[in-house]
Amino acid sequence: MKKCMSLVLCFGLIVALLFSPASSDAKKKVKLNKKKVTLYVGKKVRLKVKGTKKKVKWKSSKKKVATVSKKGVVKAKKKGKAKITAKVSGKKLTCKVTVKNKRKTEVTRTKTPLTTKAPTVSKKPTNSPQYSPNVPNSGTSDNPGAVSSQSPSSSADPSQPPKGSDAPVQTSKASDAPNHTPKTSDAPVQSPKGTDTPAPTGSTTAAPGTATPASTPFVEQDVKSASFESGTDGFTARGSASLKSQSGGYKGNCLYVSGRTASWHGAGYEAGDQIVPGAKYEISAYVKLESGSTTVKCTYQPESDEYIGITSLAADTTWKEMKATFTAPASFSMFYIYFEIPDDAKASFYLDEINLRQLTAGTGTVEELDSIREACDPVFGKTGTCLTMSQLQNEKTLAYVKKHYSSFTLENEMKPDTVLRNWGKQLISTDTARSRSNDYVIPESYTESQVPDLNYSSVDSALKIAKANGLKMRAHTLVWHSQTPEWFFKEDYDNNGDYVSTDVMDARMEMYIRSVMKHVYTLDNGAYKDVVYAWDVANEYLNNNANANWSKVYGNRSGNLETEPPYLKKAFEIAHDMLSQFSLTESVSLLYNDFNTYVGNHPTQVISLINYINKGEPKKICDGIGMQSHLDIDYPTPDLYVQTVTKFANAGFEVQITELDITINNENGNFKEAGQTDEDQAKYIADLMKKLVAVQNTTHSITGLTLWGLYDGASWRKESHPLLFDTGIYDVKPSYYSFMDALRS
Repeated sequence: MKKCMSLVLCFGLIVALLFSPASSDAKKKVKLNKKKVTLYVGKKVRLKVKGTKKKVKWKSSKKKVATVSKKGVVKAKKKGKAKITAKVSGKKLTCKVTVKNKRKTEVTRTKTPLTTKAPTVSKKPTNSPQYSPNVPNSGTSDNPGAVSSQSPSSSADPSQPPKGSDAPVQTSKASDAPNHTPKTSDAPVQSPKGTDTPAPTGSTTAAPGTATPASTPFVEQDVKSASFESGTDGFTARGSASLKSQSGGYKGNCLYVSGRTASWHGAGYEAGDQIVPGAKYEISAYVKLESGSTTVKCTYQPESDEYIGITSLAADTTWKEMKATFTAPASFSMFYIYFEIPDDAKASFYLDEINLRQLTAGTGTVEELDSIREACDPVFGKTGTCLTMSQLQNEKTLAYVKKHYSSFTLENEMKPDTVLRNWGKQLISTDTARSRSNDYVIPESYTESQVPDLNYSSVDSALKIAKANGLKMRAHTLVWHSQTPEWFFKEDYDNNGDYVSTDVMDARMEMYIRSVMKHVYTLDNGAYKDVVYAWDVANEYLNNNANANWSKVYGNRSGNLETEPPYLKKAFEIAHDMLSQFSLTESVSLLYNDFNTYVGNHPTQVISLINYINKGEPKKICDGIGMQSHLDIDYPTPDLYVQTVTKFANAGFEVQITELDITINNENGNFKEAGQTDEDQAKYIADLMKKLVAVQNTTHSITGLTLWGLYDGASWRKESHPLLFDTGIYDVKPSYYSFMDALRS
């Protein structure tokens, strides 16, 4: 009997194992629903793992081509190929993704080598975004085309905020705001202060930087050769380096690079006029060290803050050849190729027989886009972007800017750091400054014997380019705790000195504001008087540094000083008086500019601050608020943002949206992959812009909207894709279309 029962139990166990759910799952084949997929840019597909209910971990081999969310949603980003992998239960499943462009026309072009120009920017490559001004070489006077001689990481250069930013984005969440959208009225949109002639309409027949397909097959060609037999052959010094042609080269003479004081210093060549987007190139050079052994690196710089390594060479005191190929990006505003020694700040080296050869014709994709400013200007008065001087001086980029924008803000070159020459402070006598009446206004209260030698080179170049191309400028900024040298607040302008008294600082502030504004309005006998239409007189007072500069002199933001700082009121009084002298009070706006103006108690603080500035004045001296608007799709909500705009409008303020960008996958101000897509950004932008148009139709208070950058790749928040274009000025994102559709609606 016992034996029989044992047999029954064993049989039951076998049956249970064979037909249990786990066993059934094990028999199922775990696989992807798709092994291969083709998508057009902007489209999505959902991948699923069949045969299991366990958690799947997704990953893309090339996020720039295609991204994948935690739920397996694949988003096509740009033309190319990528592999999407799914890891589950120790298995790795793969789907091959091919991304193609849509609504685009393939174009091919070759370019005839042209005479090159000296580079306008030479910043040290760094993984942390730092600011380095576009400035003349040390010891030279105003020279907009020269190379910076100051390393951004030099001990002489104080730490700076992230490049192009005025402040980090705060992510504290406000309490739930009421869901309210102002009603749209049929009232006409109010024009901004003054009347301006619209910028010339950009050509709609062909996008800048494109050409018809070449009529003959491409033939490989040398586009730049340098043997240094009688000079530097167009190569320029990077940083403090000294260049000269001398004997003893690999063949004949060579280029001797000496006098380096930082690892990024070296020799470079601006090849932008010879580089074709999308073309493949080979670069070769012979390299030798003066002594010792270390690595020499060759890099190219397509934007003012982007550095792409080409190749490196283990060099010593014998001639060695460095050779590599690279492919030019689809768009760029400069193309500075340079040689440096990243592991040694002082080593001298030699270069010879440098050759740059074009291997392919190059292809690009161009979609003819409707002008942003033609849709935006009628609604918000002026449509702007932020630019570096290298972008502004690039012919292709400038043509693009003229088509899409009616104004621009210099990203860094009009900030106090640049004007005061913080990279290489120079002082001149006060008497000399007085004799330069177009550059300085020395008030009676200024009793010091010296004054900083002000650098207007970038400002002058920007004004002239703007005027010649029908563009307007926002002047950013005069009074700011960041990107203002600490020595400007110290006795004798000495970093090691004590902070000056309030009376001395009052005089310095007045000297600076009056001098900069007078220079702008008197340059070339007032030829550019109508270019600057707004000044950010003060920047980020409500978020300033309590332990340095303005706060050290005038006191921290406490008590009445929280929203009633006398020196800020004085700054606006000075700026308004300068506008009065040039009869510009009705056509130029003076603004207080700040970030996170929609967070918590900030709207109330902003209103109190501006009301204090205007209190007791014969007429308004602060016209309103510049809302920097570094937003994220998670915060603020479009409703909260627009409610803040409405509060400012109801307070009687002019509102300019001054630095708009909208991130995805951004947590606590930093990139963090969260599966958010460009479509998510586009939906947020559509909602935001529709609500802004509605409030504008009701209040007529917004007089300008500036997008903070041309495209993601050149943005200070590039990892979180904050703008309407991706890798270049023609790499359009879904957000562009939602932005335009909202304006037209």
